[in-house]
Parts: sequence; C-alpha cells; structure tokens
Amino acid sequence: MSSAKSYATAERDLSLPTISAVGAAGLTPVHQAELAPRYAAAGFNVNIPLFNGHLYSAVRSEANARYDYLKELAMLAYETGQIR
Repeated sequence: MSSAKSYATAERDLSLPTISAVGAAGLTPVHQAELAPRYAAAGFNVNIPLFNGHLYSAVRSEANARYDYLKELAMLAYETGQIR
C-alpha cells in the first residue's frame, strides 16, 4: 500500500514546474591566438507543464483511485480478520 501512495505522490509531482541546470568547462583542443585556452558554458531549462492535455491530472486521479482502493481493501481484510 505504501508503494501505491508513493506512486500517487510521484504522479502529483509531475504537475509541478521543474528546473534543471548543466555546465561544461575545459580546454580548447587547438590553440589559436583568437581563442582563449579555456572555455566554460552553463545553461538551464525550466519546464512548466501547461499544455499537456490533462494527462497529468488524469494519471494522478487514477493513482489516487488505486491507492484508495488498496486502502479500502486492507481495511476490509483487517475487519474480517484476514490481517492481524
């Protein structure tokens, strides 16, 4: 049941914005007077899930329904004495 809850939480987090960053540095392979002997670069990406056709909300609803079903099944098994 905890895996179903974790899955539901992960699906909820898909609708949140994400930020990723990357960087690179090194030495230029060919030395020329016009080029610096070293280089560096950095960049970042911002992902805001706006136009996804309600995919994330549908998958999140399905994951929550599965979690609720498993929770109800566990309660039923506990009440009937199948789980102690």
